[in-house]
Amino acid sequence: MNIRLTALAGLGAGLILALAGCGGPTNDGPGYTTAPPTTAAPKPAAGKPISLAVATTSLGQAIALNGLTVYRFDNDSNQPPKSTCDGQCLAAWPPLLTDGTATVVSAEIDSAKVGTITRADGSVQVTLNGWPLYLFAQDKAPGDIKGEGAANGKWHVIAPDGKPLKKS
Repeated sequence: MNIRLTALAGLGAGLILALAGCGGPTNDGPGYTTAPPTTAAPKPAAGKPISLAVATTSLGQAIALNGLTVYRFDNDSNQPPKSTCDGQCLAAWPPLLTDGTATVVSAEIDSAKVGTITRADGSVQVTLNGWPLYLFAQDKAPGDIKGEGAANGKWHVIAPDGKPLKKS
């Protein structure tokens, strides 16, 4: 019994360390790790489209998925669109993946700016203005922006035009 509890405690500590190493709000690291991938990207629900809307946060109007704030990462690029968050980074920053079903956007979002990229693992990630989109695992309620400014200011809430919203 004690061995099992110790193993579970160690697993929990490992998860905390993994999240800390992936650009959480208290991490001063680069925002992702270069360790071999041990966490697969979350898989999209088959046949269910990604539905992006605009929601109000303390920073202003932001992109949201099911009410949760959407982010972009400065280490990624939008010309050409490319994601650099992989391996352990995906535990803290799950990408918005699609199964190829069209992405639905609210009227406030220019649908011409919504696209996709194919990640190194073959999954397809939604982009806005070329920037790969992510959620932050510690955001639990609509309007949460706990990931804003993580990894020395490299993670940002994303505005409807694809630009970052930043704390002043």
